[in-house]
Parts: sequence; C-alpha cells; structure tokens
Amino acid sequence: LALLAGSAGAGYSGQAHPLLAPLAYKPFVSIFCLAAAGGLFAWAQFTRHYRFGFWHTAISLAALLTAYSAGALIHGSAGFDTVSRAFLAASMSAMGASMVGSLPIYAVFLLVAGSFLMASSRLPYKAGGALLYLLSYGALYMYLRPQPPAAMDSIYFYVSVLLVLSAIAAGAAQKSFNLLLNPPVLMAAALAVLFAGLMKPALESEVITAAARDAERVKVLRHQEILRRQRMAAEDITEYDLDGRPIQRPALPDIDQVVPYRNPAELRALAKINFVKSMKGRVAADTASSGALLLLAALLTLLANGLYLSETTEYYRQESET
Repeated sequence: LALLAGSAGAGYSGQAHPLLAPLAYKPFVSIFCLAAAGGLFAWAQFTRHYRFGFWHTAISLAALLTAYSAGALIHGSAGFDTVSRAFLAASMSAMGASMVGSLPIYAVFLLVAGSFLMASSRLPYKAGGALLYLLSYGALYMYLRPQPPAAMDSIYFYVSVLLVLSAIAAGAAQKSFNLLLNPPVLMAAALAVLFAGLMKPALESEVITAAARDAERVKVLRHQEILRRQRMAAEDITEYDLDGRPIQRPALPDIDQVVPYRNPAELRALAKINFVKSMKGRVAADTASSGALLLLAALLTLLANGLYLSETTEYYRQESET
C-alpha cells in the first residue's frame, strides 16, 4: 500500500519534489493508500502481546516510508500509471537484489539485524549476530573495493578489522548496556574506518586530477595574458612630458602574480567537494537502477516480523513458566 501511495505520482510533470508529487498529483489515491497502510500498522501494534515496542514501531515506520519513497523515486518510470509503476519498482527490486548496487542496502540491514541479535542473551543469537556483522563488513568492502586491491592503506584495514572483532567480543560478553563497549557503535565505527580507507586512494586521485586541471587553467590564462601584453605593446604610443622626456609607465606585474596556481589546501577542498558529489551520484544511481529502496523496505519488514515472532515466542514461554 505504501508503494502504491508513492507510485501515485506517475505522470506528474509539475515542479514539486518527487516525494511530494503523489500528494500533489493524485492526493486521494496517495492519502487513501497511506491511511490504509497506517491502519494496518496500527492493527499490527494492537495485536502485539506488548502493546508498544520502540524498535518494532521504528522499524515498521521506516519500512513504510522507504516503500513510499521507492514508488515515488523509481528510476525510468516515465509513461507508467500507478499500478504499472509499482509493479516496475517491485520488478527492479527483485532483479536488482543480486546487483552490486544493492550491497550498501545489505550492509546497513545486516548491521541493524546483527545488532538486534547481539542484544539477545542467547549464545546462538549472538553467534548469528557476529556472522551478520562479518557479512555487513564484507558487503561494504565488495561495493567499495579498491582497484587495484593493493591501493588501500593497510592501517585502515587493520583498524577496521580490530573494531569488528571488538564489536563481536563486546556483544558476546555484554549483559547490560554500555555506551563505550557498544557493539552497534563499534561496528558502525569499523564500517566508517573501512569506508575512509577504501575512499582515500580515490580522494587522492581526485586531488591529482584537480591539480592537473588547475595547471591547465593556469597555462591557458597565462598564454592569454602574454598575448594581451604583446597586443598592448604593439599598440603602445610613446608619450612625452613637457620637457620632452618620454613618460615611463609602471612595470606590469609578473605573470605568476596575475595568474597564480591555487594553493594545495584549496585544491584539496575542491577535490573533496567533487569527490562527495561523485559518490552521492554513484550511490543514487545504483540504488535507483537496482530498486534498492524497495529491497530495503522488504528487509526492514522482514526484520520487524522477526522481532514480532521473537516477542511472541518469549511471551508464550513466560506464560508457560507461570
């Protein structure tokens, strides 16, 4: 239903943001579908043995919003109606489940699911959480793996692996909440270090490219400045003062001062901006082409159902003991 609500913007050609297009173009259809999805969510909360659970509620709402976004932002949907657009999103998600562009979605989902398993007091669940942590690490590495493989600085790799092992060890020994030795925090830090290590060679390459572009810019502008000065010298007419002496014009500044190179800090800042733009474009293109948003919604729904089943099992276990 949330997917149909987002797909209601099919055919819209106005200026509204794609996420608002369904509400602007077909408000009745989108609002009805969202209301129905919200009703199902409320019913699911009402049928739970524990009337409210923060994580179950948060994950369910995240799945709803992600499914809506998948329908609203689906790539290459021009000329489709609402149902066809929703079917296109579902088809792209199913076909894109094995594409490289879906790996960031898997990395995030495995991190979240592994953290829930790590919070359990049962050893098999903790072992499953450790496995999901390792798979999350591998998914991010496969998505961002350097070419050639030796391009990554080994210190980042060692630190990230140490953080992963620390997260697993903290989860295995954890019996109460600890902010410093927190498995999700340690694992997120490991992924951040891995990301920084994998992207450092690409960033340095972008800095070299920016320096080359700046050198080409300086070369062209200095050539233009030389031609301008030659033209001025050819057109120059000597002027004299009242005593008949030629007037000395002030010397022109050196060309290096007129057209200087950018300093390294400025070049690095420009390279970072270009790098961030390229990464955002890459991730956006990958998620759009692989239907990753709907895949994430499906995975979040699966996780919410898993929490529901776990809660139900625990509830009946406690009932049987009493």
